[in-house]
Amino acid sequence: MRACAGGAGAGVSVMVKEGFADEEDFHEGRRAGAAFSSNAVKQGHGEALPPIPIGDNVLDLVVIGCGPAALALAAESAKLGVKDGLIGPDLPFTNNYGVWEDELKDLELEGCIEHVWQNTIVYLDYDSDPIMIPRAYGRVCRDKLHEELLRTTFLLSAASYLDSRVESIVEASNGISLVACGHNIVVSCRLGTVASGAASGKLLQYEVGGPKVAVQTAYGIEVEVENNPYDPSVMASEEVMPFDLLKKKLLTRLKTEWSWIPVGGSLPNTEQKNLVVGAAACMVHPTTGYSLARSLSEAPKCASVIATILKPDHYKVVPRRQMTWKTLWPQEMRRQRAFFLFGPALILQQDTNDIRTFFHTFFRLPTWMWQGFLGSTLSSADLILFALYMFVLAPYNLRKGLVRHLLCDPSRGTMIGTYLTFLI
Repeated sequence: MRACAGGAGAGVSVMVKEGFADEEDFHEGRRAGAAFSSNAVKQGHGEALPPIPIGDNVLDLVVIGCGPAALALAAESAKLGVKDGLIGPDLPFTNNYGVWEDELKDLELEGCIEHVWQNTIVYLDYDSDPIMIPRAYGRVCRDKLHEELLRTTFLLSAASYLDSRVESIVEASNGISLVACGHNIVVSCRLGTVASGAASGKLLQYEVGGPKVAVQTAYGIEVEVENNPYDPSVMASEEVMPFDLLKKKLLTRLKTEWSWIPVGGSLPNTEQKNLVVGAAACMVHPTTGYSLARSLSEAPKCASVIATILKPDHYKVVPRRQMTWKTLWPQEMRRQRAFFLFGPALILQQDTNDIRTFFHTFFRLPTWMWQGFLGSTLSSADLILFALYMFVLAPYNLRKGLVRHLLCDPSRGTMIGTYLTFLI
């Protein structure tokens, strides 16, 4: 599980952000994936939908990005009569998504799961039995998910599309947003929404002085072997084969994957006109790194608000912006997020043994509690109860660490301050 990756020795680092937290420094690891994607096969967006009108035409909404959050928002908005367009490279999904099966069933997307493990096993160390979790976990088929979202977005709606990267978004004097794309193409819209993932810094501004950004990294090789498929006669050679060549031959046969997931960090600056959804809007769970189910489930709500504020009687910029941001990040969700940020700050300070102890305690909680924590379904009040349960079940050393963290770590100030707004 992602939550215990730090205890298993996976690379985790924290980087301090100065000023606006929109620098792209911590996205450097994604550039390798971008290079891979640039050689990928086109996915047929342009064949499935009409092109975005260029010139004097003004769209109601432009969604920037072609990932799950962008496709879902474009579909839901178009269903409500919003004249929208999608802008982004026509590329396949490159991320591998893992989800709890029931979460995708709730979204009626269970057909996109390519493999399901009926029981989940968590290994924390070699000296104790693994933790058995009776909850089905699935691996999403990237192609099936892309196909389903594309079908819903374009074949069942009136969205249009432009295959291009976006360089900037500026506001004209008449309040219209001008989206500058490649090849000097400019698309006009009443509202621009950024849904191009975590590496969207150049298009956005984030709150100043927010929490640090943590990065969850992993590298894996997928191997499935039933037997040795090679004839013995091809496994020997008169000439010595160099190790570099052997390594190259092996890697060509294996599926490799890397992930670079920024978690935590500052929320988007609500004074900017452009809206943000998905990972760009910090919808990645700050503790676990999960975001797919939440980004997809939030799309109908976001689309409903966008459709409302684009009506003629809601055209004033400031009320429109405030209404949308309050929907995306209401105070209750801000309290939940402040609590979630408190946890990783504690984990990052622990050694391997302490992290193992933490997760042994975590999975002793009532099922509804730890499942709700991982799925972002616990209310801010539930999270306080969660903390009390953890404290009661924890051994002495972990309790001491929890108390010290609560008294000394800067993240406690953010959490307490955000919770106090509940009482004001």
